[in-house]
Amino acid sequence: MERVVVGGEELEVERIPVGQVVAERRPPWREGECLVVPIYEEELVLRRQLVLKEELRVRRTQTVEATRIVEPLRREHAAVEAVAGTHLVHRRQVVDEVAGLADPDVDEPLIELARRAFG
Repeated sequence: MERVVVGGEELEVERIPVGQVVAERRPPWREGECLVVPIYEEELVLRRQLVLKEELRVRRTQTVEATRIVEPLRREHAAVEAVAGTHLVHRRQVVDEVAGLADPDVDEPLIELARRAFG
């Protein structure tokens, strides 16, 4: 039996996790005696984003309209009278259910009644 020298090569593969997002694929490259072969995987990415769908533009405009009101209106009046010989003031309130039925003296402005009461 004859001895024969047989040569060969062995490959050592080291797997290094990277997990980095890249913009494009890169072909394999050499780093010294090492061949680097990138392994890519596509991932589906679900992303939430804020979208301006529409704008509501609200403006306030004032309108003036002449109209006739047929409902009876309620009024409240106050009358102030001086109590004779004292600095006390007596106050009474008159409430009319329907506008226009008020006593003319009661319709007088309250400040005028107070001025008359104090003299």
